[in-house]
Amino acid sequence: MREKPIVIVFVGNVGAGKSTHISLAFNELRKRGVKARKVYVKTLFIITPLLGKLQIPGRASWRISVALDLLLNGIYLPLLAWVKTILVPVVKNEEVVLVEEHLVGSLVDYFHAAAILSLVPLVRHIIRFLAKISRICGWQAIVYLQVDKSLLKDRWKKRGSPDESKAYLLAQDVVFKIASKHSENVVYINTARSLESNVHSVLNFILGVVKRYEASYHSSI
Repeated sequence: MREKPIVIVFVGNVGAGKSTHISLAFNELRKRGVKARKVYVKTLFIITPLLGKLQIPGRASWRISVALDLLLNGIYLPLLAWVKTILVPVVKNEEVVLVEEHLVGSLVDYFHAAAILSLVPLVRHIIRFLAKISRICGWQAIVYLQVDKSLLKDRWKKRGSPDESKAYLLAQDVVFKIASKHSENVVYINTARSLESNVHSVLNFILGVVKRYEASYHSSI
């Protein structure tokens, strides 16, 4: 049994096709006999929506609620990531975990909050903490799904989701590019192309990561 499963993180703009590519890649891996799991790990805001329902006015109260949510997530996210991508897969002896967002995607919310709500000092400390935690429950590879921004609005309409702000999309681009540069294993997929071809590319990438990981693992024992 491995000490840890291989974690493949799928990132990209809202509507880039993360869930679709994860599901199709998961099905193909299972067909090939790979013990795989697909999970979702993302920032969870509790206090901020409650404030909106209570209709409490004021930018100060809004900043405080977002700050509290980010602090809570600084504790919640590493625990959730560890349970979903390491503990459960190890117990179930699963080889590969396909995870949407993970700590990489969650860092977007911190980056966005720092830029929009002037929470830079707080966010800087939390990001440093999450970066250290990610070394423990981190990722082995990143699948970065990219798509022309002009196509995103059509996808949002088709699935009935609201338009995302340009600032948030920019925050995603910045964080994902930084994370990709610091990952040894990353593949860039243009989701405007054929879905079948993209899934084939993603599958080959994952199997390549598995092969390299297996060779490294066996050489160390």
